[in-house]
Amino acid sequence: MNRKMLFVFTLTLCLCAGSSASPVLAQIQRITGAEEALGGLTTIHPRIQYYEDGSPKEGNRTQLQSDLEGMLGDAGLKIVDAADFERLVASRSYPIALLDMEVRMSKIPDTELNIYLLSIKVRQPVFLSRKPVVKFLASSWENTDFGTARDFPYVRGAAKESLERFVQDLRGQNPQ
Repeated sequence: MNRKMLFVFTLTLCLCAGSSASPVLAQIQRITGAEEALGGLTTIHPRIQYYEDGSPKEGNRTQLQSDLEGMLGDAGLKIVDAADFERLVASRSYPIALLDMEVRMSKIPDTELNIYLLSIKVRQPVFLSRKPVVKFLASSWENTDFGTARDFPYVRGAAKESLERFVQDLRGQNPQ
């Protein structure tokens, strides 16, 4: 009986994720009006985390990072490391962002399927002129995707689609 319940749950999850409501959910998860915050963005620091069954997997993380850096580079963004990011954030007016991508996959027992959660969040520095000055990173773009997948290549494709949406929104605010 437990196996049947798991199958029904997975099937329901797949149907919900693939239904016409999915684009509505994706739109809700984006921050309203935040696409305008991408205007003038020239530099980005990507951070990627990839987990399978709760433990980090470096090989798949490296593949995701390669895909991400290629797409961001093709979009005209300069990619910087953590040290340069910290230095540029301190300059206050530099158009820079932090892109966090987190992927979590968990095996569904007694099946060949995995449940995945893909989260991409772009945050930019914000400074409030007060005494003392308040500095923090505010979200300017977000996307979350989840579902079931047989293997990593499917999740990698989902990550590319999410990054394409980000690049499309970025280009929409920064026409060349």
